[in-house]
Amino acid sequence: MRRLNSISTKLGLIFISFALLVLVSVAFTSWSLSDQQLDAVVINLAGRQRMLVQQITRLVVEIDDNRDPLLVDQLVESQQTFEQTLYALRTGGPAPYSSGQQIIIPAARSADILQQIESIEQAW
Repeated sequence: MRRLNSISTKLGLIFISFALLVLVSVAFTSWSLSDQQLDAVVINLAGRQRMLVQQITRLVVEIDDNRDPLLVDQLVESQQTFEQTLYALRTGGPAPYSSGQQIIIPAARSADILQQIESIEQAW
């Protein structure tokens, strides 16, 4: 029969404690990384919104100069992408991502972010 104060019992408890610590650490890290991955997607979408505004502005100027119907199609597509993404950033849901793919994003919860999105919508 083993004694509770034996070296093997103490080493076993230390090993089990260490294994639990590692498992908790791995679980927390995995959860944290998956949460940050979604944050990265939202940041990418916000950056794309800025680029779409620049593209829309450029296309409007080019259409005014050239009257090219292909540019009009690009303008309409850019506007739709901008509006769909803006709606998804505010309310959550599907947003156009890359190569025709859609990605599901959560709704904005921060009052500051919602206020900024609202000011963008009013300017739009």
